[in-house]
Amino acid sequence: MALMAVDLLSGFTVPSDAIPLSDSVKKVEQEHGRLNLYLDSVNDTQFCVDIPSVRKFKVSNTQDASVSIVDYYEPRRQAVRSYNSKVKLDYCDICGDSEGCGHCVKTSSGPGHFPAFFLLSATLLCSLHHGL
Repeated sequence: MALMAVDLLSGFTVPSDAIPLSDSVKKVEQEHGRLNLYLDSVNDTQFCVDIPSVRKFKVSNTQDASVSIVDYYEPRRQAVRSYNSKVKLDYCDICGDSEGCGHCVKTSSGPGHFPAFFLLSATLLCSLHHGL
């Protein structure tokens, strides 16, 4: 068994029923900006876990978040990687010059909540897992 801990980017959330259980993913827990996925095993077989996330709040200049995988019964065997969104917001995306600062050019922005899909592949983590 392995535990995959996924820290969410600031402003994002994952609907509680968004990740279905499967042969690989046995249990999913969500707590304060983190997902814990309990995996049956990690081996040479590649598989992907789709984590559909939704932007709930606009946050500018988001910092990297981490994804780690740990052997549940032998915790010293672990791997950690960071990720970030390809689309980053800056101050002007949030204020839209509503405060009259004059530094922002108004553009039409989409709805306040939109889905952002992160495809987290266990392949990278598996390769690190074997290197430990």
